[in-house]
Amino acid sequence: MSSRHVLLAVVAAAAAVTLTACGPDNPEPATTAAGPTPANTAAPAPTGGATATGKPTGAAPATSAAATGKPSGGATAGPGQAGADCKPGEMKPVPAGHKVVVLTKATTATAVVAKDGEFTCQMPDRGWWPKGDDKTYTFAPGAKAALTTLDGQKPVSLAQLADHTTHCVNHVNDAASPCDPGTDYDLALDASGKITAITEVHTG
Repeated sequence: MSSRHVLLAVVAAAAAVTLTACGPDNPEPATTAAGPTPANTAAPAPTGGATATGKPTGAAPATSAAATGKPSGGATAGPGQAGADCKPGEMKPVPAGHKVVVLTKATTATAVVAKDGEFTCQMPDRGWWPKGDDKTYTFAPGAKAALTTLDGQKPVSLAQLADHTTHCVNHVNDAASPCDPGTDYDLALDASGKITAITEVHTG
């Protein structure tokens, strides 16, 4: 082979090597049809004061005495003593700080034992009827007592009241101090629940 032919062969070989080197070093990866995979994020916690257990958070609202139905102090509100058969305004309201009771025992110089009274509006049972358990009320110092007669209220001593209620509770009528029925009494109570005044009640 002549030197010319040798030179041409070397040039051809070099050209082939150059063409191979010009190709892409790191071809881009082919894209797929699938979209991006979203991150696995947690769902937001529920609002409104509840936890995942379903139990409300925070302190429970305070319960007032009105919600429970229990009066404060020793007094009760009058309208609550009306029976279910009474229409609004049909029963004469009991003043605030007073309670009507039905005696179950004769009074003494120191105490009254009675059940709460509930007023029935419909005849023939119209009047005060005992309800619940016996309760004992004690007299405050200087407590006043009065019986109700045809001529109005008559102040009496606690000893006279005890004599009158002994007859009435035992259904022994006394012409000098008649019972009608003689077992229903309005109690005026102080904040501690002691009786400051006791007055006989006639249904009328």
